[in-house]
Amino acid sequence: MGWTETTARQRVSREALAIIEARRDGELPWRAEWSDVFDDRDDLMRTLTDRWRRQVETQLDPDLDDLTYQRTRRALEEQNAGWIEIARRAGTGGRVDVA
Repeated sequence: MGWTETTARQRVSREALAIIEARRDGELPWRAEWSDVFDDRDDLMRTLTDRWRRQVETQLDPDLDDLTYQRTRRALEEQNAGWIEIARRAGTGGRVDVA
């Protein structure tokens, strides 16, 4: 994947996440023009799932003290409630804990 494709995927991912968090209806958005960047909804879902896993892994350090860990966890849940609902419905792991 080249620079142009990578930046396009990041742009569309950010767009999709903005829609997800604005609506918070549990539905993965899809726009026809996104098919230029993602093969289909499943491709977008995989990308957003991977992004979510990385976000959780980097922000929820198991070595954090309990209070900081819980505050960080709650902040992630609040900021990403729309995405968590989509992931939960899809069965792709909307959990906010690090295994």
